[in-house]
Amino acid sequence: MKKITIILFTTIPLFLFAQDVKLMSWNIANLGGSKDSTEVAIMADLIKDYDVVAIQEVVGSEPGPLAVKRLTVNLNKVDSVSKWKYVISSKTIGHGVERYAFVYKSSKLSVKSAMLAPMLIQAVDREPFVCTFKKDLNEFTVVSFHAVPTKKKPEKENSQLIRVHEDYFKKNLIFCGDFNQEENNVAFDELKRAGFLSAIKCHKTSLKMKRLDNGSSFSKAYDNFFYEYANILVRTSYVINFSTDFETVKQARYVSDHCPIILEFNFR
Repeated sequence: MKKITIILFTTIPLFLFAQDVKLMSWNIANLGGSKDSTEVAIMADLIKDYDVVAIQEVVGSEPGPLAVKRLTVNLNKVDSVSKWKYVISSKTIGHGVERYAFVYKSSKLSVKSAMLAPMLIQAVDREPFVCTFKKDLNEFTVVSFHAVPTKKKPEKENSQLIRVHEDYFKKNLIFCGDFNQEENNVAFDELKRAGFLSAIKCHKTSLKMKRLDNGSSFSKAYDNFFYEYANILVRTSYVINFSTDFETVKQARYVSDHCPIILEFNFR
């Protein structure tokens, strides 16, 4: 990749700190239902500099897990030192059957547990994938979620996420994913009252079908992180607009119709 636009939201000089966790969340559209070797190589090039990646929209059928494995193999080709591994969810129970996955650097992190959120099986179409990681002496839990589309009223699902916090209290929780809703929606009010902050502030993260005359390729502000302010110290957060490396947005959308979002953090 030659040119990638990064939109920063919060930043503290990173040279002052060591060993921050670099978390990416990415709705990689229809992973397993499409993606050729070139597109997988592009994904690996975008991912390789981060410690752990929460992937939404892995297809539920067998090609889904195979695609995650293929991506991990590719990552180990471009970065064998980090010893990339992956963990993938079962199929979700609801009407919108998908899987979730995490790919991560096993040289830096280990997985303590991973499961679909049992408390939300009856409440949402695609129950979140909850994975607890250990880094040195610290543990943190990432809740990866893909809410229903806007026409199905995702606020009904997003408002249920507080129940995961109630079950994983004091677990250094980070919610991430494609919420199909902006972070200032009332659906997230209970999370905010419980001490969670959004990391991506009013910036669009999905891609249009084509660029506007002003050069913009962004469509909706639907991808985000919600993190526990009391426990998680955010160094920086940003969106990677990988579409700038393509002649057209249509070409970029063969990789995904969403841009990766990043949260770099440590522990208070």
